Amino acid sequence: MADPIRLAYRESGNPEAPPLVLLHGLTSDGTRWDEVAAHFAGSLLSGP
Repeated sequence: MADPIRLAYRESGNPEAPPLVLLHGLTSDGTRWDEVAAHFAGSLLSGP
């Protein structure tokens, strides 16, 4: 059996809203989406 994969992620916004998943590339990190997330404050945001 393979070892489980561990992923770090952040979640913010309205937990009742449909989720919006934000992904970044290999050479970036989750702070890449900070400015964009402000425009989707009413959504549920999930991403690394």
